[in-house]
Amino acid sequence: FALMTVVLVAAVAFTSCTKEGQYNPKKKISEIVFNSSYVETISGVTISDTRKEVWTWNGDLLSFIDYYNSRGERLYTESFRYDDKNRIAEIHNSDQKLVFDYDDNLIDEITYYDSHNSIVEKIEFEHKGGKITSIMVEGSDDYGQKSFNPLRYFLPEDVAETVMKSASKGVTHYTLTWTGKNITKMEASGQTNATWEYTYDDKVNPFKSLFDLFTSGYSMMLSSNNVTKAVYTTDNERSTVDYTYVYDGKYPVKKQYQTVYSGYFSNYPVNCVYEYKY
Repeated sequence: FALMTVVLVAAVAFTSCTKEGQYNPKKKISEIVFNSSYVETISGVTISDTRKEVWTWNGDLLSFIDYYNSRGERLYTESFRYDDKNRIAEIHNSDQKLVFDYDDNLIDEITYYDSHNSIVEKIEFEHKGGKITSIMVEGSDDYGQKSFNPLRYFLPEDVAETVMKSASKGVTHYTLTWTGKNITKMEASGQTNATWEYTYDDKVNPFKSLFDLFTSGYSMMLSSNNVTKAVYTTDNERSTVDYTYVYDGKYPVKKQYQTVYSGYFSNYPVNCVYEYKY
C-alpha cells in the first residue's frame, strides 16, 4: 500500500457482550508501542520512529488513551463518555469529538465535529441479521482538518479511509461481506471505487467493538479475529500486505508487517511493529 493521508476510522476489541458500542474486552490493553523503520534511499541510513499509547481504564470501561511521540512527549488525549447502557456515547480528541447514535442495541450513526462544532463527517450504518453490512460515509469540504492518530497512519487496513479527499465533498458507500465472524470483503463505490479482501487467523482481535473513528479500520472494528493478509484493488492498482503475529495464548502481543511509503522522490518499504501490553 502506498502510504496516503489516512482518515482514521474505528478500532474495536473482543467483548463478551453483543450490543454494539459496548467495549469490554476480557483482556484489557494497557499500552501499545509502535515502531516504524526504513532505509533512506539516498543516504542509506536507517530511519526509525517509536511512539506509544497508554490506555487508562475505569473498571470495565476505557476512560482515556494518551498518545506520546518518540521523545516521550504527550501529543494529546482521547477521552470516552458512555451512556446508561455502557455504550460509547462520545469520544473527545483535543477539541474535536465523535457523537454516537443508536437504534435499540445497534449503532445507527456516528457524527464527527471539528473544533468549531461544525460537522466534518457523517457515517451511517445498515444491518442485516445483527451484522453491519453497509456503511455510508459523507465528508464535508473541510474534511482534511480531521485529527490524525500518530500511531495508526501506517495501517494498510485503513486505506479504505483515504478515499475521502480533503478538499472535496463526497459520499462513499461501503458494502461488507462476512464469513462467520469476520469481514472478508469490502467494496467501495461513489467517491471512490475499490475492493479490499481479508484473510484472518483464529486468535482474538484485541480491537473489536471500540468504535473509535480516530484510530483504525473497519476490518479491525468489526471482525473477531486478526487480519493476516489484506488485498487492495482498484482499476489501476493491486497491493497485498501480509501480517505476522506473536501470541500470548489467544491474544496477540506483537504485530509486524511491511508497507510502502510514497516520498517526494521515491517509494520505499517501511517495516512496522506493534507491541501490545495487557
